[in-house]
Amino acid sequence: MSVSLYSDTFAKKSPDRMLDIRLVGALSGCYSLSSRRDAGADVVQVFACRLQSISTRSAVLNGPVVGEIGERVATKFDQFPVLAGIISRVFDGGFAIDLVVDDKERTELAAKIDWIKKNRFKSTKDKRRHKRVMPPNPQSAITLPDGTVLECFVIDVSSSGVAISADTMPSIGTRLAVGRAVGSVARHLETGFAVALDELLDLDNLDPIFQWSLSYVTKDGDAAEAGDSGP
Repeated sequence: MSVSLYSDTFAKKSPDRMLDIRLVGALSGCYSLSSRRDAGADVVQVFACRLQSISTRSAVLNGPVVGEIGERVATKFDQFPVLAGIISRVFDGGFAIDLVVDDKERTELAAKIDWIKKNRFKSTKDKRRHKRVMPPNPQSAITLPDGTVLECFVIDVSSSGVAISADTMPSIGTRLAVGRAVGSVARHLETGFAVALDELLDLDNLDPIFQWSLSYVTKDGDAAEAGDSGP
């Protein structure tokens, strides 16, 4: 059954439920902020993110760049259409948005949320050599060759590499550290870049690796004094 047909059925059977339906769980996606445009070009920067929860009225997400309350945001999550909203609340590593949708879009969104809740555990087998996972805490920081430390968002990670979204795009081949994990930028992505790591990671013990460098990021994005305890 198509989403449009399903939404019509959903609205007819559950007109009141549409206002309260909610999905809590991690879904990958991306977003853009109205204030962030690439220098010298009329192109909006796109960052990777992870959905925490969504309803027909609001959404909460984690991402590498937090906008300001009142700023317009465009989001796209796996299995959802492009959704526009306005930032209503910010927190460490993310923000909440009030969705800007009309009644028809709200009905379709409710139907989609309901469908995903019923089918969220159905997935195709990952055939890649090293399986990729989303770490429980996606916040980390990268240390660049000049010593600059920038907060970043971990899109996903395998034992041999990590995909990053940040307010920078290092050139391919750049040596850097993601937390304590050291490697080289292997390729650019639509929402960030991939790092090939020098050593294999233990996927069951990621927090001590990725969270380490966050303490060296100050409010203005500059590196704090790290002494001799670098990666």
